[in-house]
Amino acid sequence: MAKRWLFLALIWISIYNSIYAQNEFSSEHLKETAINIGLSHLDTLKCGDNMVVLGKDTIIVRKNEDGVIDHIGKQLFPIMAREKNPLPVYDYMEYVYLNYLLNKDGNKLLFKDVAFIKGGWKELASVTSTDQCNISNIDNKAFQIEWKKDDKTLVSVLIPIRYDVLSNMSRTEMQNAFIQGEKKTTVKLSDEQMSQDTTKLTKTLVGDNEILYYKGNSYINEKITNNYYLVSNDSLLTPITDKDMPMESIANIMVLPSSKQIGNYKAKIRYLLSNNKIVEQTTTIRQIIDYAMKQGCKPYFGLEGIKDGVINFSLFLYNENSGYDHIFRLSCKTEEIGTDALTFTGRGSLYAPTTNVKSLYSDGDKKSNVTFKLNSK
Repeated sequence: MAKRWLFLALIWISIYNSIYAQNEFSSEHLKETAINIGLSHLDTLKCGDNMVVLGKDTIIVRKNEDGVIDHIGKQLFPIMAREKNPLPVYDYMEYVYLNYLLNKDGNKLLFKDVAFIKGGWKELASVTSTDQCNISNIDNKAFQIEWKKDDKTLVSVLIPIRYDVLSNMSRTEMQNAFIQGEKKTTVKLSDEQMSQDTTKLTKTLVGDNEILYYKGNSYINEKITNNYYLVSNDSLLTPITDKDMPMESIANIMVLPSSKQIGNYKAKIRYLLSNNKIVEQTTTIRQIIDYAMKQGCKPYFGLEGIKDGVINFSLFLYNENSGYDHIFRLSCKTEEIGTDALTFTGRGSLYAPTTNVKSLYSDGDKKSNVTFKLNSK
């Protein structure tokens, strides 16, 4: 009899696990949460946000466009707020609060970075997604979230702006998700022309060529910028993609939005993961940049040098709201610029803490050569 019950129990466990194996989750944490709360019929959920009623609670479950469950939490924020001002702190707070309600208090580390200024976990129970909610970024170091009812503060909490806190994923999980995500990204090259407004452009000479450039923002130091460069062809301003102006051309490809004027080119990347594994992937430069921008990153270009017909440079994809950078050290042949043969090769380091990156690059060229010693750990 005991053997029979053991046999039946094993069959049930096998069936139970297979139900969740059929659904893909962005992290093991989410899969465990789904099992703990008994979520079912996940395969029937639509892409986007789904409100699932479990007993007296409404759980928000999000399935991304690839069919992967990438968020499970107790709803605390209006959907409209997420759409107007997408921030990683939404997912983090809802996920952590749900796990608090599950009373899985063996994982104290999950809650240790939540610092309540007013109220606490119990007071969050009175918060609804219709209450007034204000989120402030404090010096790019922390988010302060305040829930109010009738202008009276119910709960106020501080969350550090660190990707390792906000992601609810290990760095390796995040890196693998990025590599898979950018490979699946569909690039849409816009037909849109560059703005013909010259009021914010400055004339300069590159050799004998008169060009116009837009002075954008610098990042970390004055040599890393999102400047872009234009030339007038038949009175029409177009981005420079010319082998005789390699720095200006590559800067444009890195920082300007996807367009037919810029093009898309092959990229052979050697990713260095935090678990010391190496992943080599052939993709395109726009898949990398467009996927990162979709996650909230801004691209910046930094020239390292041009020698023997090769341009070496760094691409920084900086996510201010999550406190991380993707850093790519790339090169290409200058003679290929302006042709379909243009190919970028190099190394990529994903989810490097911005505080570390700024420390390395704050003195400019003195520290730029040690970037991948840090990020390959």
